[in-house]
Parts: sequence; C-alpha cells; structure tokens
Amino acid sequence: MNIMLVAGSLMLGGAERQIVNLANELTRRHHRVTIVAVRSRGLEQTQPLLAPDITIICLKRNRAYDFWFLWKMVRAVQHHQPDVLYSFLSSANIISGLMRPVTTGKIVWGIRSARRRPDSGDPLGYLRMFWTKLLRRCPHLVISNSEAGRALAIEQGMTADKVVVVPNGIDIKEFRIDRQSGLQFRQSLRAEKDELLVGIVASIRPVKDHITFFKAAAEMKARGTKARFLVVGEGNRTYVQSLLELVNDLDLADQVKWLGKRTDLRAVYNGLDILISSSLAEGFSNVVAEAMACGTPAVVTDVGDSAIIVGHPSLVAPVGDWHALAQGAIWATNALVGGTLSAEELSNSIEKRYDLASLATKTERALISNLHFT
Repeated sequence: MNIMLVAGSLMLGGAERQIVNLANELTRRHHRVTIVAVRSRGLEQTQPLLAPDITIICLKRNRAYDFWFLWKMVRAVQHHQPDVLYSFLSSANIISGLMRPVTTGKIVWGIRSARRRPDSGDPLGYLRMFWTKLLRRCPHLVISNSEAGRALAIEQGMTADKVVVVPNGIDIKEFRIDRQSGLQFRQSLRAEKDELLVGIVASIRPVKDHITFFKAAAEMKARGTKARFLVVGEGNRTYVQSLLELVNDLDLADQVKWLGKRTDLRAVYNGLDILISSSLAEGFSNVVAEAMACGTPAVVTDVGDSAIIVGHPSLVAPVGDWHALAQGAIWATNALVGGTLSAEELSNSIEKRYDLASLATKTERALISNLHFT
C-alpha cells in the first residue's frame, strides 16, 4: 500500500512517537510510506529516527492564520496519490477530511484521546471540535488507540462499524528493564536505598491533574512512607507556580523534586519505584505502558484504557481520589516486596500485548479488512 501519514508536527510527544514507530514498521513490511508534517517543529530531531525509504514533506505552516499550507497539502496528495491518507490528532484529521474531494485514496482518522472537552489552556480546542463534528462523515475508517476513545467517537456521531481499536505500540527494545541505568538515575538524585521514588511523567497542564498527585504524596507522607516525589515534564509558568504554592501548603517542599523535561526516560522509569498517573482524561497512556515495560508498577486513575493496561484493580483509583492513589502506591510497594508483583511480569505483560509488531499487524489488518484492500 501507498500510505500517507499526516501529523501537526513531529515534536516527539506520544502521538508523534507512534507515527515514527508505525512508519518504520510499515516500511519494513514493504509499504510505501510518506509522512506529512504541517509544521516544521521537531523535524530535525525526528528525521534521523526514520527509515531512509520514508519520504518526509513539511508544509511549513508556522503562523496560525497561514492557510496557504492547504494548497501545499492538495499538491502533495495529488503528486503522491496515496491509497490511504491516515491522520493523527484532531488538527490533522480536519486537514485530511478536507482532502476527500481531491483524492481517490481512503481517508483514515486517528483518535488518540477520550476527552469530552478540550484543555482549559487550549483556546482553539472548541473550534477543532466543531470542525471535527462537521467533517465526521469524511473518513472511511476511524482508528482509535483505546476502547474509551472508540466509545466516545461513536457517542459523538461516528458510525460504529467504521470505528476500530488499534492500541499503541511500545518500543520494547528501548523501554525495558535496565537496572544499571535505574541505579545511575537514583544515584544522581542521591536517593537512599530505603527511599521510595514515586514519579509523575507528564506535561504539566490541568488535564494531568498534578494537584491530585501532590495530595496523594501528602497522604503517603502522613502514613509514614519514606519517599521522594519526582515531577518529570514542563508546563505553563503560571500553572507551575500555582503547583509550587500547593506543594508548600502541603509541606512537601523537601520531598518534591522538579526534574523538568527528560530525554532519558528509560533511566527514569527504571529508577522509579512507582509511577502515578493521576490524569483526568486519557486514551492509551504511553507513559503507563512504557513504565511497566521497564518493570515499574503504575498506579492510575480510571480514565481511558489505563485500567486495562495495568490489569489489576488495586492499581486503579477513581478520578481525583488521592486517598485511593496513595493506597494503590502503598499496595504496589508491598506487592513488589511480597512477590505479588514482579518487574519481569510487568514487562512481559506489555511485550505480549503492545509491542511494535502488534501495532503494525493490527494497523495492516484494519486497513485491509475495512477498506477492502487485497
């Protein structure tokens, strides 16, 4: 198949990593793959990660009111004549939907979230929702990365038999048990042997609900747990400042360490004792699956497919329930010591269900069976 993948940019967030992984896997299976990035951000960092046979097109839309890029997109589609135009995230889905009149290829939308409303810090979110609803008849197929995303898409008017689930794929060669890198990470923080490292790895914005994470940390401290709480990620300065004030109010300043954005995530995951995901909304959480692939248990809120990924009710808490998150983290710690959980078991569960080969196979199957390719 001649497949064109469309993304807003190639900055290596969760969806963009999936595009890179999927493009490489499909190329290995002798499909012709072209990636179209609307914006140039992240292109230099991402290009070396892609197979040399993959064609990259950048539309260079770097201003909000620059619509000339749509003509560039039309020309790219007409020149490459893809069998499949597969877009990721709402902005790219809108663009691919607008291409339906100019291509004989099949339009496929990728849904990566199960959120009913946009982030409060996203002023264009409702506009994207409007255009998505307006163009919802355009795609021939919708691929959600979670069961929760599929259910929401159907609820919002997508035809049920056109919406299928293909979970994300995890690079198990990169995200694996690596005790040496974990030890070096702990040593860099001067963590004591009996000190738990409990972390949240997420962009710092309201939907990730760091407030509940910090309240769970305060609960663990109140119960006598010797732990340090690590915050990996970046965010809006004003919002971060409000969280700093909360940390001080909770008397956690000495226990919380802000690490900013990290590129050594395998070391981070291996160094953590527990990962907490306190999100208000998710589709398929890459962070949760990556941590587990590295042998680290994740305690999650019951959003998206997070409960399916972790696979144990004691590791799942209701949204906003910091008491349950704290209890889950304490349970996981005791389960690791007592042998109820093991790093190898956690890692194997991700490899069996969510490796990159499965991502490519399920994508191929979805395209062939639903779009009637042979």
